[in-house]
Parts: sequence; structure tokens; C-alpha cells
Amino acid sequence: MATAQATKNCITLKGSAQIIVEYLKYGINSILFQRGIYPAEDFDNTQQYGLTILMSKDPKIKTFLQNVLSKN
Repeated sequence: MATAQATKNCITLKGSAQIIVEYLKYGINSILFQRGIYPAEDFDNTQQYGLTILMSKDPKIKTFLQNVLSKN
């Protein structure tokens, strides 16, 4: 029982990779917005990590990021 509890609280490589992918997704969307690469009306407000983050509504961008960030 103690072993099962100890492994729940540790950070695994798989979990760390998921956190990094999520961070990159938010970071790339932020860059696209802040640099004015896409118009502001193409972004929606999303609450994450206690912050408001702008995420693209464009399905092509979403699909591209999903494909790029899900590669092994």
C-alpha cells in the first residue's frame, strides 16, 4: 500500500512530457497572438494556471499543433 501511494506523488517521464507539450501549445499560441501573425478576433480567452491565455480558434492551427506536438 505504501508503494502505491509513493508512486502517485512522483513525476514520471510521461507526465513531464505531457506538461512540456501543454506549455509549448500555450506558448506557440501566445507568440502567434503577440506578434500579430493572426488577427486578434481569431483567438479565444482560456483560463489556465490562474492566467488568461489566448488560444487560436482556427482549426488548421489546432490540427497543425496537435500533429507537431504529438510526434514521438
